[in-house]
Amino acid sequence: MVETTLKFIVDRSLKPLAKRLRMLGFDTLYSGGSSLSEIIQTSILDKRILLTMKPLSPTRKLTVFRLDGDDPDSQLQQLLEAYPLQEHAVFFLRCLICNAELSAVADCADLSLPESVRERKLPIFRCPECQRLYWHGSHLERMKAQLERCGIKLNKP
Repeated sequence: MVETTLKFIVDRSLKPLAKRLRMLGFDTLYSGGSSLSEIIQTSILDKRILLTMKPLSPTRKLTVFRLDGDDPDSQLQQLLEAYPLQEHAVFFLRCLICNAELSAVADCADLSLPESVRERKLPIFRCPECQRLYWHGSHLERMKAQLERCGIKLNKP
């Protein structure tokens, strides 16, 4: 398991930002059905940075980062300015749906995969929680371009 020093929790208005942070490998909780008080409680218990657009004040136990604007790319840029995301990023490590760390799949014979993926013999990864499969297809290039537009450098020196 990869451990980073930055863990986040986002409120219900920031689901697209949660996905971008997961692309970067950050442990980012999102539960659209949770109340703000539940999110605050989880943030405190798990020592997570609470990301929100609401005017919340940090406390001794609660770390809050307030974001401006509705654009998730702009929100990620705000986080890049405030936190060392670039140096802690481990790209495409987490399930974009449920946040679990992905595991490499050794035997793909019984998996339901597109024929093009089988032909190219791409590495396959599986989420241990939701069982979703991932591979480095054309969608990966689109996600990389999206992150680079936000200021993320994918080829770290």
